[in-house]
Amino acid sequence: MRIIKKILVWSTIILLLFISAGVVITVFYADKVETLVIKELNQKLRRPVEIKDINFSFFSKFPKASVEIKNITVQGLKKEDKPFIKAEKIYLSFNLISLIKNSMVINEITVEDATIDVNINNKGEVNYLIFKENKDTTSQGILNINEVNLINTKVLYADSKSHFKIKTHSFNSSIEINLSKNKTFDCKWDGVVNRLSTKPYNVENIPVKGNIKVDVTENQVNYSFAKGKIISLPFSVNGNYDIDKALNITNFELKKGDLKQIILLLDSKTQKQLLKHKLSGRVSVKGTIKDYSSKKTSLVGQFQIGGAFIQLTEKFHLQEVNINSEVNWNNLNYVDGAKLSLSKFTVKTGNSVLQGSGTIKGLKKLNANLHLEGSMDIPHLVDKLSKDEL
Repeated sequence: MRIIKKILVWSTIILLLFISAGVVITVFYADKVETLVIKELNQKLRRPVEIKDINFSFFSKFPKASVEIKNITVQGLKKEDKPFIKAEKIYLSFNLISLIKNSMVINEITVEDATIDVNINNKGEVNYLIFKENKDTTSQGILNINEVNLINTKVLYADSKSHFKIKTHSFNSSIEINLSKNKTFDCKWDGVVNRLSTKPYNVENIPVKGNIKVDVTENQVNYSFAKGKIISLPFSVNGNYDIDKALNITNFELKKGDLKQIILLLDSKTQKQLLKHKLSGRVSVKGTIKDYSSKKTSLVGQFQIGGAFIQLTEKFHLQEVNINSEVNWNNLNYVDGAKLSLSKFTVKTGNSVLQGSGTIKGLKKLNANLHLEGSMDIPHLVDKLSKDEL
């Protein structure tokens, strides 16, 4: 008991000393730190910044000391534009030892309850280049950000030229930043895509969790998504955007995903049509999307469906559906330009079994050329289908 009491006493003493030291450091350095941060923001940022309140804190982001900025707004390209950043709280964190040594360097930002609005206008001007160019490499200042944390933060992106928009919500994500010759962003994302839309495509409310990597050079943007899931589907994506050609090429792959969840990744209108039916089964997909921003978007790929169940009407369903197919869709804006090449498929309903191969063209105006073999239970089909359906 004596040993326990001594441990408790010493623990209390150490805690009180720690709190006292934190209070002393806060009082002693607060004005200096706050002045340095405001001066640095004015020197480094090329846009006006509005700040309601700023405070130095020893405890908020312990073991690092931090500067808490409340109600901060960073202007967009123009005064009348939406703000680039509007946040209730931003914490700028740094090592306490560096402050004591009089060489404070802020290398981590935590953004809470905020909206980040990334925009590219019709002229190709971007609003996210908010830092002034610094050709003097001997004087880097106190801002040397290499990690950004996004907590309860909306991230919006809109490209007026390509008509591409995405709205996301980060629950708790972190981004490692390297702004050397190549600008690299490594993100551990945990959030949801509230909306993703372009000319032929629109989806909403898709949970996404995984590693996102973006590498930006003068003329190229390379990106990838790995070690994560879209909804609960193990998707992998990688691609390249050529800035000069305005050409985006995206490769994607999914192995044995749930058919219902695959449908949630399709365009909203297509989802409504397909989800009217009872569906189950496994799908594997692999393909490439080429998006010419000012011209067209094409899709080439392969997909397999295994052991699927499809309820077509109240009485009639297909079972044990297996399909191996290739897709060639030259222009996603033209729905009847889609072509499916079926190398092999099997379908069963009741005692009827069909297998074959062939091609299907179009989505609205179907044109099928199929080779079929098998057996059909005519009485069963007559019983399950109405005259028009049959």
